[in-house]
Amino acid sequence: MRRTKKRWDDPFHELDRRVPERGEQLEALIAQGTKRSISPLQKYVINRLNGKAGPDWLDAQSLEQSVRASELLGALIAYGPGQRLPELTFNDWDHAGRLGFAFTSGGEVRIREALDMQLRQFDNANGTPGAQRIFGCLYKALAYPNSNKEPGDIARILRAFILENIALSAGTNVLGEKLCERQLHTVASLAHEQDLDSRTLNDVLVAAGMIPENAPAHYPIPAQEGRDVAGRVTRMVHVISLPHALGCARPLVDQLFSDRLLTPIYYGRPGTRGRTQKAVDSEEITKLVGELHAKAVELDVEVDGFAPISKVAEKAKVPAVTVVHMILGGFLERVFRQAGQNGMAALRVDPVEVNRHVAVCTEGFSPMAAFGALKIPRDVGWLLTDRCGEEVSLPVHWIAGPSGDRKIPRFDPEILADFKDRYIHPAQIAERYGLRVGEVVGRLKRRGIRPVLPRAEIGVDFYRASILELDLFT
Repeated sequence: MRRTKKRWDDPFHELDRRVPERGEQLEALIAQGTKRSISPLQKYVINRLNGKAGPDWLDAQSLEQSVRASELLGALIAYGPGQRLPELTFNDWDHAGRLGFAFTSGGEVRIREALDMQLRQFDNANGTPGAQRIFGCLYKALAYPNSNKEPGDIARILRAFILENIALSAGTNVLGEKLCERQLHTVASLAHEQDLDSRTLNDVLVAAGMIPENAPAHYPIPAQEGRDVAGRVTRMVHVISLPHALGCARPLVDQLFSDRLLTPIYYGRPGTRGRTQKAVDSEEITKLVGELHAKAVELDVEVDGFAPISKVAEKAKVPAVTVVHMILGGFLERVFRQAGQNGMAALRVDPVEVNRHVAVCTEGFSPMAAFGALKIPRDVGWLLTDRCGEEVSLPVHWIAGPSGDRKIPRFDPEILADFKDRYIHPAQIAERYGLRVGEVVGRLKRRGIRPVLPRAEIGVDFYRASILELDLFT
């Protein structure tokens, strides 16, 4: 039992003054007391005083630091960040020590688990909660101690966890150390820094895979990577403006996307409702047009027999993007550019030279034709190629030109046929059996059949084609 002070000078009194009870009165106090088992933390203290080794992380610090770290962490877990530590009773501290020791005895890994568990409790919080709000009583006890005693390694761990998970501005003091430069952003702070609309930036960050959909407001974004994505937003050229920016017709714009000569900036992740292709980074446009112009000789007059890309492609019966690939890959030795004109519209190529290389450059299926044959969106098709080597993937064959700068993507018909024989997605099943996609998915779920590659990863659920043998859809 502990007897609290009644007078200011009680700490200086001897025990018989603090506890005057004797005999039966003292026995009565014992009878009134609450019994509890010795806690793991108390056992650790006793063993350490007896010279026995304990958990490495705790043994590496002073006994007082080990006990204090366990109790403070436990107080945060048990009573929340808003708890005022002086209001805790001795029983409260005992409970806190039991909880905290379960984590501190596991060292830094387990302590970080406890801190992450506390952080996750604020995933649905309004605004962007800071370190003091999230870690409350633990943070304050370490940042503003009542004595000059060194708190131990718990302060370093908490500081490192905060810097890794909470966005802080440069100059912020974190447990006695000043942050020299910002390491993390939130969507809100990044939008403010870059002078962007936070909703637009949020959509682009989701599409770039930097934040999950419905991410909490405090979700951390690596500062420089976030700035790189934000820079793309400031340089966006919207799809509707691309024909003018590139100097070509809209069909060629679609072909450039299909062959990955341009990378679209999307709103939304693959497979999400409302995912739309919004724009392209202007730097990509400048780079592509610059590469094409670098392959051409500038002339002030038209050259007989030479024609614009679209006209030559039409005569050769190939997509215009094939001619673009020929220029970039160095297949065409004579390419001219009309002075005073911009973009692809300024280029002139020789139909005879194009026809000479058509067979080599069109071997197999183009990306647009390949993805169309599999009845999958372009983005899904390319994500399948990015998974090359994994079970559900789509190998691509690259045709290198004389210059080697750019390669032409083509797909082997046999590989496409093999993929169709092995894998299938709900839209294909629905089309085959005259069902709605939702009905197909429902029947698969009721039977407990899971996709071999889920839409969460790639935008479309892929199943083994062997499920068609289960008589689910007839």
